[in-house]
Amino acid sequence: MSIAEQQAQRFGRFGESRDIVGNDFDTYDDSDAPAPAVTLDTPIANDNVGYRMLSRMGWKTGGGLGRTLQGRKEPVPIVMKSDIMGLGRMSVEMNQVEVVTEKRRQLEIEKDDTPELIQRYMNNLEKEQHIAESTAELRQTYYCESCDKQYKTYSEYDNHVNSYDHAHRLLTRRRRKETVRRTATH
Repeated sequence: MSIAEQQAQRFGRFGESRDIVGNDFDTYDDSDAPAPAVTLDTPIANDNVGYRMLSRMGWKTGGGLGRTLQGRKEPVPIVMKSDIMGLGRMSVEMNQVEVVTEKRRQLEIEKDDTPELIQRYMNNLEKEQHIAESTAELRQTYYCESCDKQYKTYSEYDNHVNSYDHAHRLLTRRRRKETVRRTATH
């Protein structure tokens, strides 16, 4: 059984017969004459629909478009777009890029290392270290030693201290100590 027959049998609906075998849908017929190549150098033929429409409106071969024949004489050139943006979108994007790059702040790495800038960096570093040292003491105040947990705010710490989990850990720890003490004395 050929592949075409297998597919016909597989995809046949309600037992209907399809005439798939024998049809060559995927072959290309090379016998048709190729279409003539049209370029901007060759003028349009007299039997062309566009040519007839223009001639009815008064246009003559070789003349320009418009009431006084002052307009374009050559056809508009074809430019193939390879991107997915609409016409004119690229120029809008490029204008926006120019505006953004003109107004952007200079990156820290692009700035020259002047003594003022170095001093400012050192001052910022000292401030950050001082803040880290002072908050270390505050962070220790919200630390539960029995549960080995750190809390950022007093309300979190208070909720933990009043929770069942905290009370259960303390009770379990107390019972272990009593059990160890009892077994050590016997």
